Amino acid sequence: MKAFSWSQALCFYVSIASLAGCGGGSQLGSNQPLIDRRAGAHAAPGRSWMASNLTKKDLLYVSNFYGSDVLVFTYPGGKNVGSISSDDPTGECTSTSNGNWWVVASGADEVLEYAHGGTMPLKTLSVTGGEPSGCAVDPTTGDLAVINLGASDVVVFTGGSGSGTTIVDDLSSSYFDGYDNKGDLFVDGITPSDTYGVVELPKGSSTFETITLSRSLEFPGGIQWHDKYLAVGDQTAHVIYHFAIHGTHAKEIGATELGSSSDILPFYIQKPYVVGADEGNEEVEFWDYPAGGSPTKAITGIVPTGVIVSVGKKR
Repeated sequence: MKAFSWSQALCFYVSIASLAGCGGGSQLGSNQPLIDRRAGAHAAPGRSWMASNLTKKDLLYVSNFYGSDVLVFTYPGGKNVGSISSDDPTGECTSTSNGNWWVVASGADEVLEYAHGGTMPLKTLSVTGGEPSGCAVDPTTGDLAVINLGASDVVVFTGGSGSGTTIVDDLSSSYFDGYDNKGDLFVDGITPSDTYGVVELPKGSSTFETITLSRSLEFPGGIQWHDKYLAVGDQTAHVIYHFAIHGTHAKEIGATELGSSSDILPFYIQKPYVVGADEGNEEVEFWDYPAGGSPTKAITGIVPTGVIVSVGKKR
């Protein structure tokens, strides 16, 4: 029997944020356009569909946990162009090597791979030993690293196939993961001492190392390698901090404030925006990146638990 479900985790996120003084339910002002007020209304429950001629378009995939589907939008335009039925979808990740993307179906303890613009899974992997919630793809090898929420380990599928290898990460509860451009894996979460922490699995290693941050963070809110730094979200502070990694030390080199946000779970940076899954406000929000400030766009009427942008083929 599972001791920790994703739906429980959402409540946990909200309660932690509330205790820390984070406001919920804030609304965007009239000067910030809404892309789509009823995103989920475009798809019939349990039926997958997709518009045609999407190969060259950048696509935003949004996990709609309570709707049991992944909604698909053009990026950055925000036009709803598809929906993929999924069993309690949560985290998502992309592969820069082949253009495919993955979604964690936490209700089925599976991770599924899809082609850009496709509706049928190319591959389905089973995750055992926990509640899968997030994933990351190694751009150098195609390895897939899956987070087990509430656990202290990561399951790595070599080349995105097989049964997976479980690696202990020394966190008491892992939340988000992301690879850098060299194949090093970073995971953030809660440490055994009940503080925020980041660990790294260097490429080729089977042992995680603790990363010492130059500033303290309060609660996990996403992690992504961008350009030459590690972008780390603090859900309590509503900020994405930028860290330069030097060995096992991380120095803060900048920050992006996510104004008007409530409970940002994962985020995804794809310039000119960073897109955040704001479960508290029940919308997906867009901020100029790295400037931040007030959101410039939003997709409303959805409880998002995962977001990624899949880049279309330009040739």
